[in-house]
Amino acid sequence: MIRPQTTFKIDEVMLDTIPERKADNKSIYPVWFTRDVIKMIKEKEKCRQKLKKTKNPQLWEKYSELRAKSKKLIPVSYRRHVRDRRENEIQTLEFLGTS
Repeated sequence: MIRPQTTFKIDEVMLDTIPERKADNKSIYPVWFTRDVIKMIKEKEKCRQKLKKTKNPQLWEKYSELRAKSKKLIPVSYRRHVRDRRENEIQTLEFLGTS
């Protein structure tokens, strides 16, 4: 049997967490990519396109650095996303009193 207090808490949590309308964001990137990661990926792609045309050694160096940085940042961003989701889930369960 569901207690009235629990029902109220569930309704309150639903109002706070469920979006009222569908998000317009049609990102091609995974949700865990931060703005910094996306910006770096775009910069890396621009550099790659220029490198492809010019074959400039300096651009190759810059592209290599951007690639290495982005490869390091993506897993960090993913772990942060997972951690934040877990913390949010724990807080929600604590709020509902079901932990």
